[in-house]
Amino acid sequence: MFLREAEITEPPINVIELIEVFGRIKWHEDAEDGFTIYDEKRGKYCIFIDPRTIDGRITWTMCHELAHIVLMHFVEYDMDRLTPREEKILDRECDIFVREFLMPEEWVLRYYEPPLSVPQLGKLKDKFSVSWEAVTYRFNELGICEKIEIDQLFAEWNSVRGSGSAYTAHAVVEREEPVLLGINYCLSNGTREVIRLSMPIKIVGTDNNDRFTECPICGNSDFSYNAHFCKICGHYLFNECLNSSDDPRLAHEECGMANASNALFCERCGSKTMLYEYMEKVGYSEDGMKEIAVGAGSGSGSGSEPEPAPEDNTISFNPDDIPF
Repeated sequence: MFLREAEITEPPINVIELIEVFGRIKWHEDAEDGFTIYDEKRGKYCIFIDPRTIDGRITWTMCHELAHIVLMHFVEYDMDRLTPREEKILDRECDIFVREFLMPEEWVLRYYEPPLSVPQLGKLKDKFSVSWEAVTYRFNELGICEKIEIDQLFAEWNSVRGSGSAYTAHAVVEREEPVLLGINYCLSNGTREVIRLSMPIKIVGTDNNDRFTECPICGNSDFSYNAHFCKICGHYLFNECLNSSDDPRLAHEECGMANASNALFCERCGSKTMLYEYMEKVGYSEDGMKEIAVGAGSGSGSGSEPEPAPEDNTISFNPDDIPF
């Protein structure tokens, strides 16, 4: 009924736009799984969401809070005095709403193209803007494929990844021809491309965004604002952390931080960087790597002073202070 009233006929659903019909959304790191405050006098709502929630899960969390509003829970119940059992029942009702709202059976069957595969699950996950867990349980619930079978699909897919399947932050894609995984690769265009560094190793400086100030291959320094690759030779312009999982369902646990150009290990999680793995591949010993990295000096790190810490925007959760 709500889908029809909102005139929504296909995914993805703009949940934030729907929330703003009833009130507003506030991003706050102490919101954890999200919660809602209701101003009964004004009939307005303020939904608090942790912006650090992983991609896909955040849509579910926002929609769960929206469900409390649409299902009139704040009007029909005293939400501050629910028993644990009553709270569980209402939360369960919201989860059912979210499942039917974000992934209606009609839509799932419309976009599902058998036989089921991990790449197709990834595309559907992004199509509906939900998590791997959500799309897996929805397929199980609709009788398309049991969860144990989907887990087996992932196990089989991981064992043959080198044969031509790759996962990116936004989707899973299949390649017609196998591509050897190189040390530097793109995670935004749906493929992993081998990008070879020059010999000997040339370590250059980085800017405020940890992007190389010049291309280590051809020396080009003319980059557009959002460039990730050199426009002259196609070299990747970041020394990223290689902490990644073979299972795309665990992608949110990956690091992938862009490090200083002479970093052999990630400064956030301690994993190897692209530079380390490349130098290891071409035969450098760890001592040899360290000698080159140290020899590059601090000038190969960030090109300017670090940015000042952001101001403290802590918000009080006192309902009287909520800006409806």
